[in-house]
Amino acid sequence: DSSIVSSSNVAAAAEAYALSLRAGLAGFTLDPATGAVNVAATVGAGNYSMTYQLCDRLTPPHCTTAQVTVTVSSVVAQPDTGAVTVGAASTAVANVAANDSINGAPATLGLGGNATVAASGTWPAGITLDPATGAVNVAATVAAGTYTMNYQLCDRSTPPVCVQSMITVQASLAAGLIGVPTLGQWALLWLGLMMAGLGWREHRRWA
Repeated sequence: DSSIVSSSNVAAAAEAYALSLRAGLAGFTLDPATGAVNVAATVGAGNYSMTYQLCDRLTPPHCTTAQVTVTVSSVVAQPDTGAVTVGAASTAVANVAANDSINGAPATLGLGGNATVAASGTWPAGITLDPATGAVNVAATVAAGTYTMNYQLCDRSTPPVCVQSMITVQASLAAGLIGVPTLGQWALLWLGLMMAGLGWREHRRWA
């Protein structure tokens, strides 16, 4: 039989036939027991074609060959940092994808771009990621502090290849402003005043 076996039914054929990779590439292996094509982490991005052989289990076997094509994507997301002043709505990071890459090319968002971004996990209230532009926006209501969030970068393949990275935003008070004390800080202040008052009363009593 000279029919060609497509990559979609390689695994199904493995049970009744014998499989072997005839024209293999470095980093690619074919599991003859399952028909799975495995790719090592060292393989770079690109499209790779290999020839495999399919044989029945007769003696002697009848064999034919076919092509299997594997697309390897490289999606790299780098960490981002930004700083804002509390009390005013602002943008901490203009575009989280600006330092990322897809298959070695700069990641670009929007219509005609090669990538998409989305918030991953739980983000603090008032801090949002714009998936159209990659901007990290901070509302005026966000308190001073350091905030860490995760985002997901995906290529536009089907299904997409995705990775995650981290965003750190430092929200600070404007120069010269003193922050409003927290409840714990008020308690410590009150305790300090009480202790100071008691010490003054003891001083008066022994004076």
